[in-house]
Amino acid sequence: MTKDRRQYRPPHRREAKGRAAARPRRRLVAFALLLGAAVIGLAIGGTFRGVPGARPDQRPSAAEGPPGRAPPPPGEKPSAVPPAPVPPAPVPSALAPVPDTYDALKQEGLAAGARLLERYPDALDAVDLLGRVYTEAGDLVAAARCWKPFLERHPEYAEGYYRLGQYARREGNDEEAVRCFRKAFTLEPTLPDLQALLGRCLMNLDRVEEALAVLEPDVGPSRGGAVRYAQLGQAYLRTQQHEKAKQAFQTAVEITPSYTGAYYGLSKACTNLGQEEEAKKHLESFHKLKAQDTEAAREKVKQDDVARVRRLLSVWYTDAGKLYLAKDDPALAEAHWLRAAAVCPDNTEPLRALADLYQRQGKARRAAEVIAELRNVIARQGK
Repeated sequence: MTKDRRQYRPPHRREAKGRAAARPRRRLVAFALLLGAAVIGLAIGGTFRGVPGARPDQRPSAAEGPPGRAPPPPGEKPSAVPPAPVPPAPVPSALAPVPDTYDALKQEGLAAGARLLERYPDALDAVDLLGRVYTEAGDLVAAARCWKPFLERHPEYAEGYYRLGQYARREGNDEEAVRCFRKAFTLEPTLPDLQALLGRCLMNLDRVEEALAVLEPDVGPSRGGAVRYAQLGQAYLRTQQHEKAKQAFQTAVEITPSYTGAYYGLSKACTNLGQEEEAKKHLESFHKLKAQDTEAAREKVKQDDVARVRRLLSVWYTDAGKLYLAKDDPALAEAHWLRAAAVCPDNTEPLRALADLYQRQGKARRAAEVIAELRNVIARQGK
């Protein structure tokens, strides 16, 4: 036979062979259908991920990011997570070395103030302490930043506006100082020398009539202060009321005989009144006091700045300890007073506070040790 023998197979055998050859093709088609269904199912699941009814164990992958945050666009790096705020340094031990430079002492004071304010952000004494440290460091902007958030929460605190006014005045911003002092004056006009400070800033801005309206009334315990009368005398001079100016300056020097600027104002008022001899006498007093002021300023410059700041740091620690005790944290109060005594051994205040604390805690032996140390300090000082 010349033809393929397969052509002559019986019909039933050819049908069976065809069915056998068709099986792999059917399996391939079925597999393709199943694979397509799976792909479609995944696409649908991705589209409706997170809707009600989704499986609870579905979590975003690391590439997707945390829930609620969209992944960054292609080619763009994800934004960095902001670092956690650095907590203030803990209070140094009484045995820790005391810094020997101004900057290091200042940094320890800033840490003490920041620690206190972080713990008691609504405590007036905590805000005041950190503001004082920044003021000593010459950073009046940072000092103002201590008060502004506090005043947003407690707008009724006149002292906060009073401090902001002082910072602005020292920065030469009389406009801002007037705004802050007026707010403080509205809330509590009896703050020390507030009347005089507001009047001076108004005169610096050539708003003399407004200054007179502030300075003339008798307001608060400082109404009889030499500063107020001296500023009032200046306002009278500016408005050509020379007799009233003389009376105001005379009152200022009667209250404070060493008030240098008041003597100069008094001499000017007398000159304008034609009282030349009296004007000459007051001008001599002015020059004499001015020379003494200059010498005192020179002596202050010669003082050991590190020793002065050590005393200040000791005061800051002492005040912080008082607030911790008032807030019912005697352990932190004790730690701050021990450090205060170590920073400035001549400061008797932390020793007195420690002795009182130990006596109230029934620690008689420790109280006796502190009292003995306190007596030695008082004996050295000759008090």
